[in-house]
Amino acid sequence: MEKKKEFNGHKGIFAFRIDLDFFHPKHVEKTLKAAEKHEIDMTWFVNMETGQFHEREIKRIAKTQDVQNHAFLHETFKDSVKNFENIMKGDKLLQEMGVKCSGFAAPFGFWNKELGSALEKTGYEYSSEFRKGKNIFPFYPKGNGKKSKVLQVPIHPICLGSLFESGYNEKEAIEYFDKIIKLLYEKQIPIFLYGHPTGRIGAHPKVLEKIFEKVKELDDVWFTNLTEYANFWKKKKFKQRKTTWNEHNVFVEAKKSKNRKMKSFYKGQLMRVEKKKISRRLHK
Repeated sequence: MEKKKEFNGHKGIFAFRIDLDFFHPKHVEKTLKAAEKHEIDMTWFVNMETGQFHEREIKRIAKTQDVQNHAFLHETFKDSVKNFENIMKGDKLLQEMGVKCSGFAAPFGFWNKELGSALEKTGYEYSSEFRKGKNIFPFYPKGNGKKSKVLQVPIHPICLGSLFESGYNEKEAIEYFDKIIKLLYEKQIPIFLYGHPTGRIGAHPKVLEKIFEKVKELDDVWFTNLTEYANFWKKKKFKQRKTTWNEHNVFVEAKKSKNRKMKSFYKGQLMRVEKKKISRRLHK
């Protein structure tokens, strides 16, 4: 397996994104402890509608982790002014806690041209959403007829919550991530995963630890966070990669042969979330 310039001279790359929408102190602490135990610097996108009441926890996270903005209201608007105000209100509250942000993740992962326009005005370096696009590597999305100056850093779109909601149990979720990690590594696609602490990985920290352990078994992986990687990508000015993801935000290769394509999320084997009977309560 070749060393890739996009991976800073490594064979693989790993980062984990946390979307902190709601604060369950115990679950947040378990998530943080799992990361610190394995010396993983995750990027935490904090929603400040609830985060404003948890200054102590946010400052605790920021001591060892990368903290970024997940807006004030957990909503993305089809209005650039509302999006800008929502982003900057979250930014202001984080700055008052001593956290300076350069990255953003839209609530629910929805990107639109109005959000892109708002991000242009913030001075942020990057954002990370689930949007239709032509890259599984970082790229500059187009909106309003021009290319954005704000880098887009895509991630694998399936989290632990997605699996639980589709009927997976903890053991099956671990098996899923094992397969995905191996697949992305072999295809030399960034292993950028994400999850939510409350009721999800914070209630099931074993899943997160197993992800860390699985990646550490791989040879020559660059462990980074999304902010560090976005800065690296912008500095190196890499050319756009000819890879795509489909309308369900699942990675596929830009191969001429249809037989060489990775299967889509709803039809593939490795990436399929089977529709099983849901019997698990997420918030115990």
